[in-house]
Amino acid sequence: MRVNFILIAILIAAASACSACSERFEYDRVVAIDPSPNSININIASADELEKLPGIGRKTADTIISFRNENGPFRRVEHLMLIRGISEDRFIELRPHIRAE
Repeated sequence: MRVNFILIAILIAAASACSACSERFEYDRVVAIDPSPNSININIASADELEKLPGIGRKTADTIISFRNENGPFRRVEHLMLIRGISEDRFIELRPHIRAE
């Protein structure tokens, strides 16, 4: 578990330091979106709740829950992109429907 957390921290730091990555990632398009009042808290949502999100099937929902159980709660919704199968484009589609509390 600790190794996974360290690996995640290294990946986030590397992505932050990479100017090409920050230019490719459109922060304004992602961060400026406020979640809807009916958004799902990805830190407590069940697999059934996660499956209601656009583009999320059972396998991805189970992967989100496993990741959360192994690494602790998501501190930011953007960390959802650490999950295999959740690309930047899919995250942008999900963003209005999710929150991390």
